[in-house]
Amino acid sequence: MTAPSLVFIGDVHNRIAMLKRALAAVPKGASLAFVGDFVNMRHPRLARASVVDPQDVLDVHSALIEHLNSIDATCFYVLGNHDPLALVDRLGSQWLGLDLATRDLPGTDFTLGGIGGSHMIPAGLPEGSVRQFLEGVIPVAAAGAYNDAGFAEFPVTVAGKPCTVISRIPGELGAYKANPPTLLLTHTPPVLPCDDVSSKEVLQFKSMGLARAIELVKPSYVVSGHLHEPKPLFHEWIHGGGFRTACLQTGELNPDVPLWSMDFAGSRSVPAPRRLAWRILST
Repeated sequence: MTAPSLVFIGDVHNRIAMLKRALAAVPKGASLAFVGDFVNMRHPRLARASVVDPQDVLDVHSALIEHLNSIDATCFYVLGNHDPLALVDRLGSQWLGLDLATRDLPGTDFTLGGIGGSHMIPAGLPEGSVRQFLEGVIPVAAAGAYNDAGFAEFPVTVAGKPCTVISRIPGELGAYKANPPTLLLTHTPPVLPCDDVSSKEVLQFKSMGLARAIELVKPSYVVSGHLHEPKPLFHEWIHGGGFRTACLQTGELNPDVPLWSMDFAGSRSVPAPRRLAWRILST
């Protein structure tokens, strides 16, 4: 019997032909894990509108949704910052959401969890139409000013000025602390200890609250998307007792970017990701 495997799919952004090529490389019987941004809010029909109804987004991407529902595999996923929440209701029964949920990986003793969305939301979408991080950078405030609202606070210096990052993500992921998932799927990557948090770009595209949540929850792996540059196993947190969390950034769905798979042999150890070869489809 073939050992269970899990293949990670990066930001699709409505590239159906690219998705077909990626799926052709997936071993038979493998499960799939999508890191969000299925749709493309920069589609010309959407970019011209001053305000975009989420149903219009789904209508524009109807061919993509039809193809997603034709996939004959278990599909774990989180939504990205481009994806309307209404997409969840258009996905078939093989699609299992991980946002603040825990799911068993078939054929293994491992579990998956996740958090979707981002603090970067495309302009023109109505409030509440997409999953959004409650996280941001504010001018320096008195310590504890946001604690009553459930925010964690992180002092930073940006462009030479003291600021505070406020985030509710540690609290949201706190439910995982008692029973952490083996693998945490996120759309937005965490801020890493090696990142320069005085850089506006780092704080704009990554989450400091997610980094704190990882320190508390301690999953074995964190796999994220959002940033289109792939970074395989580019950092390991070393927690107390020698426990490690490895991070993988999938990159966008593109033949120039590796496809990553984990092959589970039924042991208690989590396998290292390996590259899958992209397939060339005949026309």
